Amino acid sequence: MPQIPFRRRIADARPRIPVPTARAIVDCAVYRDGRRLPGRFAHAAALDEVRERGSGFVWVGLHEPDAEQMADVAHIFGLHELATEDAVHGHQRPKLERYDDILILVLRTVKYVEHERNAVSEIAIEATYQLKREVVELRRAVAPLSLPLQMLSHDTNLPLPKEIRRYFRDVADHHTATVDRVRDFDESLSALINAALARVSMQQNTDMRKISAWAAIAAVPTMIAGIYGMNFENMPELRWAWGYPVVLVIILTICTGLFITFRSNDWL
Repeated sequence: MPQIPFRRRIADARPRIPVPTARAIVDCAVYRDGRRLPGRFAHAAALDEVRERGSGFVWVGLHEPDAEQMADVAHIFGLHELATEDAVHGHQRPKLERYDDILILVLRTVKYVEHERNAVSEIAIEATYQLKREVVELRRAVAPLSLPLQMLSHDTNLPLPKEIRRYFRDVADHHTATVDRVRDFDESLSALINAALARVSMQQNTDMRKISAWAAIAAVPTMIAGIYGMNFENMPELRWAWGYPVVLVIILTICTGLFITFRSNDWL
């Protein structure tokens, strides 16, 4: 069993200092009749203001709240612990859940961040793969919203006014169009990747043909030089004065014939 350093054990044993909930709240406001009321409110005071007026709602924006901060907000507004769990752990799948008369809608904000592009080849397959991954992440953030929007716009059991449902139907239409565009982008990138892979395969085949052609041409002088390099006594044309020039001419003739043949067949 590994030994834990003494200093680490002391650090882990120290009690965690609680951070006030106000540190995580970036905005808190009271809305009534579609207008934001003037003034600054704490989240508990904002809820009291709505209860006193008898109408309106509270908007609370939090940035990376921890479990204790979210538990305090949940206690004030009467939220279920499962709803706070989704808020504490980010990157959740978009969904809509109902806890009695409370609706919990989990969303993922989408923002495209331009990446630095390195100098790629003519095919640029690396950049295409990167775009493919980004489109997949976008689809994961957008596609799951179909069911929540359908519930918000058509489920009459949810406590929503009729006018609000009309707006949600319009949002659902825009969402459907967005999903279709994301799907088109995904299919287009898949086609580009397949085309790029096919082009790479063709380029590799072309390179292999060129290498094979040059290897065949180089094999001719190598073979003839190897035969005459065996240094046997009784070999033809060893003592002939024109033997060496004739062998060179034969090598050049065969290599030239092979080059013309390969060139005519688009191997070179």
